[in-house]
Amino acid sequence: TAGHVELQCAFNTCGNSVISLSGSSCIHIKCEDSVSCGGMSVLDADSSGSVCFCSGTGCGNLVGPLTCQPSLPTENPCGANICKEDRSPRAFCDRGLRTPPDCSECASGGAVIGDPHITTLDGRRYTMLQQGNFLLWGFSGLDAEVPGAHGQMKRIPLDFRIYTHYSGHASFTKGILLVDRSGAAAPRQALEITSSDCAWQTKSTDSWRGTETELLTLHAEGASFGAFNVTAVKGQKNQRQDLERMERSEVQLLMRQNGWTRIAQLRVTCKPGHHLAAKLKMSSAAQNRFVTGELAPSGHSTLVAGLKGGRLAFAAKDTEFAADGWRDLGGSQEAAMYLASGAEGSEFLLPCKGPEETAALAICQKHWALAKVAGDPSVLEVEQKANFLADYTLDVCAGGETAAQLAADLLTFQ
Repeated sequence: TAGHVELQCAFNTCGNSVISLSGSSCIHIKCEDSVSCGGMSVLDADSSGSVCFCSGTGCGNLVGPLTCQPSLPTENPCGANICKEDRSPRAFCDRGLRTPPDCSECASGGAVIGDPHITTLDGRRYTMLQQGNFLLWGFSGLDAEVPGAHGQMKRIPLDFRIYTHYSGHASFTKGILLVDRSGAAAPRQALEITSSDCAWQTKSTDSWRGTETELLTLHAEGASFGAFNVTAVKGQKNQRQDLERMERSEVQLLMRQNGWTRIAQLRVTCKPGHHLAAKLKMSSAAQNRFVTGELAPSGHSTLVAGLKGGRLAFAAKDTEFAADGWRDLGGSQEAAMYLASGAEGSEFLLPCKGPEETAALAICQKHWALAKVAGDPSVLEVEQKANFLADYTLDVCAGGETAAQLAADLLTFQ
């Protein structure tokens, strides 16, 4: 579902996409070249009078059913400066353009929460319907720069990857693995966390050890080109009192290019013995085109639309992002055994009804209210309270109050 947004497509991106508009929305699609927007369709899902405009040489590739009116590329038929006005994560900021707009001020980041519900970096939301190991976020195609011989700079091709494991009765997230494969055929340095104890483990050689705060420097060809910086999040101003049993941490992903530069920031909130949730923010939306995996703005080939609680919802099995065994990916044997021991449940949760649904809804409303007290109410308004309640009411029925606690905690990570 889109709001008042501008969607820019180039180099065969956006192909076969389905854009569903509701609530009298407006979208301006820029099909930058003759091959972009192929097979792309636009729907007025609730017949609310949503409108579509299109500019560029690829507009003829749109297949409807909503007809997109022609517009000049320099015009703003849906309003000027949409992204910064709306501060909406639904604004599609980067679809492979050479010079994409920087919408970091309004993009809230990608996330994996609950059953799990996944939000891509450009704001698309879907529910994952499969268990196992998956590539959540990959970053490659950009080079770090380190000093070389004779004053020359040496380039190190980056290859950072974040894997997740979904399992258990409700397929919640049970583990996260961050590995560095830059310039190497096999993973080297790694960070790992599971819901067993919600404690980070780090591997810089052949052994694993626990850590709460650490700067893990990444080396290749005798030079440091990047780092994973782990910090515990404790004692924050306005910290929510209901999160005393939660473990919260952040990982800064850094590269060396004209000094040290942050690529992304990963926030993880976790309850030992239950599950975890994570949210990732890119430092610049201009680098979204280097991202692959479930959080990527493109590459999802199996999204299926359906109705959920009277609203249009998307679901996927993400077979294109399925990964190898935990140990093969670079994880520890201990974590692999813990993840394998999780009881395999159904891929689909049965809806709760009656008093059970009413009680779960009340729990979600409570945690939404607590998040607004702890965070910035003006920011949380665009997080779509209706989606929060619809997604996590079902999760609370299946997995208890923890699902709403973790989801609400990440709302304040902006």
